[in-house]
Amino acid sequence: MLVIGAGPIGQMHMQLAVRADAAPVIVVEPNAQRAALAKELGADFVVTDPAQIDATVRAATDGSGVDVAIESVDSTELYEQAFTLIRPGGRVIAFGLAKPGHTFRITALDFVLREQGVQGSVAGMGDDMHGAATLLGYRRVDVAPFLTTIYRLDDVQAAFKRLAEDKSVLKVQLQIA
Repeated sequence: MLVIGAGPIGQMHMQLAVRADAAPVIVVEPNAQRAALAKELGADFVVTDPAQIDATVRAATDGSGVDVAIESVDSTELYEQAFTLIRPGGRVIAFGLAKPGHTFRITALDFVLREQGVQGSVAGMGDDMHGAATLLGYRRVDVAPFLTTIYRLDDVQAAFKRLAEDKSVLKVQLQIA
């Protein structure tokens, strides 16, 4: 399993992959703090240098590529790269929300001959919230590392400013009461 991006969603994808006994679980994250957290929460390999992604995936999978790559950033370039990192018969799960109008390209011949798959996935649809609450209730994911930046609701502007400017912040929680 390859998880591209170790923001809160990528961290949860990674934790669930570990819980599902995927091995190895490889995370790509250039931010040092997020990368360290991914390692602490169970990733087998963490790649911080984009130039090392291919070599790490090949070494960790004996050259075959990963079964599944989840793109949880929002980069069409990373979507394209994900297809080069999956094994024949593997699939890319498209989770990161790219900007409207952005597209990614795949080589049709490789896509067919390597029997690759792609699946779109979006949070917050249908029973997603119920499923997420169930996972939290049974402590299948550790969200405590994300609960470090808490603002009162009347400080919402400061919260958004900090989130935009401080790359060490994973999520901002607004305290309503």
